[in-house]
Amino acid sequence: LFRSELPEIASATVEKVKAFLPDFAALENPLDTTAMSLRDPTILGRSVAALLEDPAVGSAVAAVIPGSPAIVTARAKAVVCAYDRSKPFAVSVFGDESPLPAEFAKIVREAGACYIRSPDRALRAMARLTDYGRQLQLRFFDYFLHGKKNGWNRQPKVQLQVRHVDKFVMRRENEWPLKRTRWTKFYLDPSQLV
Repeated sequence: LFRSELPEIASATVEKVKAFLPDFAALENPLDTTAMSLRDPTILGRSVAALLEDPAVGSAVAAVIPGSPAIVTARAKAVVCAYDRSKPFAVSVFGDESPLPAEFAKIVREAGACYIRSPDRALRAMARLTDYGRQLQLRFFDYFLHGKKNGWNRQPKVQLQVRHVDKFVMRRENEWPLKRTRWTKFYLDPSQLV
């Protein structure tokens, strides 16, 4: 079950989105941009930008409604146009598993957002990410502000998530960059670029 708390949208954010959403839009979290975003894809991008500027919002998921390859590509461009990489952001797609143009995922990923096909999976991923970060913050503040002996003083300075084909493995280190790093220069051969 999805169990992450959704923050209340700040009044300043409500005023921003009120300027371009129709009067009947529900101005709360989760924000429904209504079917108007089908006609004007920039509405979704402007909504995402406003939400990510809100101090109470730590991450966002935008669910795009599919359509023809040209339309869904335009929606991908519109939804990521204002993303500044300051907070975690994922883009998902409503509906069936019909194929999407490869350019859709490329646009989202090049913008620095995460592409997760299913809105449910995107929400679950954001909830885990948010909960994990929140638990770390609580342990930090409990140790330094409340004087709780929770082992934070033994917390490694660096935690890495090493990616494997089918999983991530947590690795703890004490410095960054790692002293044992072997720096390697790579050169691109322009004739080999696609």
